[in-house]
Amino acid sequence: MGDPNEHYQAGDGLFELAECHAHFHFRHYALYELIDPVSGHVWRAAKRGFCMIDIEKYGELAGPNNNEYKFRNCGRIGVAGFQGISVGWSDVYWWKLAGQFFVLDGGDGQAPVPPGEYVIRITVNPGFVPQGGEPCRNADPLHPGVCHQLPESNYENNSTEVRITIPAHPGKEGVGPLKDQAATETVQK
Repeated sequence: MGDPNEHYQAGDGLFELAECHAHFHFRHYALYELIDPVSGHVWRAAKRGFCMIDIEKYGELAGPNNNEYKFRNCGRIGVAGFQGISVGWSDVYWWKLAGQFFVLDGGDGQAPVPPGEYVIRITVNPGFVPQGGEPCRNADPLHPGVCHQLPESNYENNSTEVRITIPAHPGKEGVGPLKDQAATETVQK
């Protein structure tokens, strides 16, 4: 993808500065949705952006494709980055990394998510309607006014869905793998 500074300065719409992380995120890379299949209500995920870099080798490849990582820096204003994913590598966002979740208790300004059956839909290179002078890099031939960041021969096969059950949860009291860690850290302070 190149140095995000160059794209950001050119205003071509590929990257935005993520204030919370102080580095660049690739815009419109993926969309995470939690969907109530009965009502159709959709909650947005906390995940808002992506810095695409080589994190984990997912398998040894034969011949010249068995390469070392190439992309390791997201870039910041004035600090060059070079985002991308090399052949044989993957960009891993594991569950402990901030922003890799849906907020269930309504603490993010959305309605609380009640216990029940849901669908998580993930769409890569999602369609978007440009806002405020945002450029349309690749027009969707089947949906007038909808754009995509990356060119593809078929934009209709970019989503996957999985059904999940959300059990009763205690709201802001919290449960899960980090609850005990937070309590331990509070006691140690």
